[in-house]
Amino acid sequence: RLLTTQMNAEQLTFEDDFFSTVVIFFLMHEMPTDARHRTLKETLRALAPGGKLVITEYGEEPRSHWIFRFWPLRKLLLKYEPFLHDFWREDLTALLRSTAEELGKKISLEQEHKVFDGFYRVLVYRLS
Repeated sequence: RLLTTQMNAEQLTFEDDFFSTVVIFFLMHEMPTDARHRTLKETLRALAPGGKLVITEYGEEPRSHWIFRFWPLRKLLLKYEPFLHDFWREDLTALLRSTAEELGKKISLEQEHKVFDGFYRVLVYRLS
């Protein structure tokens, strides 16, 4: 069953442990750091133990990627993606682990698929 809805990601109206799977598709880099942290906390609150969290996003800061090294493209990208720089510098897995711990849960990275030489990635986590 697929449920699609529109609401503030920082204040989900779902009960605790409501979902067995949550997919976040290119959202994290669009948010300021504090909003991103609140959104991930809400996501983990609403994700049931044993559930899966799939995040598709930019990869870690791609210092060796040609787009990053070619400064005009990097400057243009960061102009239109103002929160990307902070997102690149954040350890998403460490953030998810500490956030899950706050909620009395545990999360582990099960799979990481790098796309376009690591410029993008798909992360699959399991909550316990």
